[in-house]
Amino acid sequence: MISIIVPVYNSEQYLSRCIESILNQTYTNFELLLVNDGSNDSSLSMCEKYATIDNRIKIISTENNGVSSARNTGLDASIGTYIGFVDSDDWIEPDMFEILIENAENYKADISCCNYFMNSTTEIILEHQINDNVVYSDRDCADFFLERKTFGNSVCNKVFTKRILKHKFDLGLSVGEDAFFLFEACLNSKTIVCCKEAKYHYYIRIGSATKIGFNEKVFQMLKFTDMIIEEIKKKKTSSVNEAYAYAFTSYFSVLNVLIYHRMEKKYKFEYEKVVSFLNLVTKKLLNEKKISKAKLLAYSLFYVNKSMYRYLITRYYNDKKVDFMT
Repeated sequence: MISIIVPVYNSEQYLSRCIESILNQTYTNFELLLVNDGSNDSSLSMCEKYATIDNRIKIISTENNGVSSARNTGLDASIGTYIGFVDSDDWIEPDMFEILIENAENYKADISCCNYFMNSTTEIILEHQINDNVVYSDRDCADFFLERKTFGNSVCNKVFTKRILKHKFDLGLSVGEDAFFLFEACLNSKTIVCCKEAKYHYYIRIGSATKIGFNEKVFQMLKFTDMIIEEIKKKKTSSVNEAYAYAFTSYFSVLNVLIYHRMEKKYKFEYEKVVSFLNLVTKKLLNEKKISKAKLLAYSLFYVNKSMYRYLITRYYNDKKVDFMT
């Protein structure tokens, strides 16, 4: 059995699509845990309506404590051998869980994942993070996550064996909570299997990046990547450089946000911390080819000509259509 956990908060506009995509799964041995996180729209009544027509649905209501708390509540209540997560504004293909569980069983994998689509009201984009069916074994699982090439940072296009989930979502993180949870799961895993078929649909809201105000939550990216480095130092010292390379991408993203919003002076301490870290890691890993040439080139331009870099990064973000932090 798989326990499918869906945090629900004011999701009335999308909730039916999400729930029905789960109820229509070809893999039928599941419980659907709808964790109502203090919604004040019609989400709860919609959940209750579906629960009357399918006894696999269980509703848990809590005060509004955020998505991580809701997922932890679902984990505590789950009885499945496997755990899956779906966000309430997303939906899944009818055979997603059948394929993920079949792969998990065939390869005796602790984590099974698939490709995904990014959906908006106007377009569907296939994210080719997984270009082939791959299996990773014990010593490679954490590195597989840190490489950022295939796995992604979301928990939603994956199935986990419950026995490896010895941890919960960190309530101290408002950004990167998925990534850190996933990282810890990889540390506990002996085998990970990935399939190249896209079976999960992420819904993204389209807007203009120029209209997005600066949000201090962006600094949470530094926090969770620092946490990853510390965990690697304690548990898998052979992967320390991979952890620094992973963190480079997060720190570089924060740098770009600060520059785009012209926040270097207001957040001088954070800005200097970011630049200092990027300088350190660039020197440390320059000859190890763990950071992409494109990122190294971009950072080199920032280092030698900050005015030109600001101009280019502003042009780049002004052309972005998707509302996202980095």
